[in-house]
Amino acid sequence: MKEIIIIIVLLVLMVIYIYYENNILKVTKYSIKSKKINSNKTLKVVHLSDYHNSKSNILNRMIISKVNEIKPDIIVITGDIVDSSRTNIETALKLIDNIKDNKIYYVPGNHEARIKDYQHLLTELRKRNVTILDNNYAVYNGINIYGVEDPFFKSQDKLLQRSIIKEELNAFDIDTNEFNILLSHRPEMIDEYSSKGYDLVFTGHAHGGQWRVPFIGGLYAPHQGVFPKFTAGIHKKGNTNMVISRGLGNSSFPIRLNNRPEMVIMEVRNEINN
Repeated sequence: MKEIIIIIVLLVLMVIYIYYENNILKVTKYSIKSKKINSNKTLKVVHLSDYHNSKSNILNRMIISKVNEIKPDIIVITGDIVDSSRTNIETALKLIDNIKDNKIYYVPGNHEARIKDYQHLLTELRKRNVTILDNNYAVYNGINIYGVEDPFFKSQDKLLQRSIIKEELNAFDIDTNEFNILLSHRPEMIDEYSSKGYDLVFTGHAHGGQWRVPFIGGLYAPHQGVFPKFTAGIHKKGNTNMVISRGLGNSSFPIRLNNRPEMVIMEVRNEINN
């Protein structure tokens, strides 16, 4: 009887732990400085990624509450706002409806490339004043924000996807004397981003490695395989800082462990005055 009680308690604790790991938002804060930022005002960015039309009510409430609390200058979304295996555009749009009072910039991920209603999604996002950066750019207070669509839109061949990203980046003529932000779904292509001189890159896609092991990191990420290098955090190469969101929702692999849904806050300050 004692053994049965212990087993039941352990099972209950496991269920609570898994629920917590998959529904309770984690907020991660970073900051960088740059002499290219001319204003004394700090640029505050909220980074969201890999939402996968999450139906977790508690997670959605926490995202909305935290955005309202932070009052960011801009929100950047780096793909997979929907999930191609169980697409629910209305669920994704409901999140946008609750944060659309903010300035939002969005690039599509590989899941958007797979859905039939992608053009409908774009139409609805534009109705909500979301700026779509699928291989184009916008300017916010003197800061250039570029965006590339996921290479999956053009090819499912993994060997071709890196060259596709290179072509998309080559189409931009960036001024490295200005502060340039890039939005891209793929973190594994940091070499390409750095070679072009971007100051700050926001990415997602890796889902934090899905299951994270202390001192080791994530166990698996799409397009990187087992023990992937780029799953979370901020990575620096040359003059480029790349931020990887661990994502908000789950896709074909339904469970996160030691890897809660993540909202990233990035603050960019003037190097001289702050």
